[in-house]
Amino acid sequence: MIKKFLLYLLPVLIYMSFIFYLSSQSRVPVSIGFDTNGLILHIIEYFVLGFLVYRFLGNFCTKKSAYFIFFISLLISILYGISDEIHQSFVPNRVFSLIDLGADFLGSFIGIILYLAIQSKRKKYSIHQKPLL
Repeated sequence: MIKKFLLYLLPVLIYMSFIFYLSSQSRVPVSIGFDTNGLILHIIEYFVLGFLVYRFLGNFCTKKSAYFIFFISLLISILYGISDEIHQSFVPNRVFSLIDLGADFLGSFIGIILYLAIQSKRKKYSIHQKPLL
């Protein structure tokens, strides 16, 4: 159980801590307004989070369907994105942004889909769950 924790949950917690740290910074290299570089960074940041969260849940919730794990992984990632945006609203020079939240959603969705694609390539059929893709 400790090995599974270290292998699957610990990376999620460390990465969430990294996101929290980045959100705590009052100065970020992003220009004011609709900045595609900032959106791309949000997509990449949450792409990794979605990937890691699904990886964790997919290895711990083996009796649940891939659709259920997909939904819960996306929900966790988005709730973390909302908490991240709320946290940023208390940091000087940072604001809550629905556009950033949308980029977080998109990144999480893509990360989860990529994980599923990799898993379905590795093994066509699983004993514990049916592939989503």
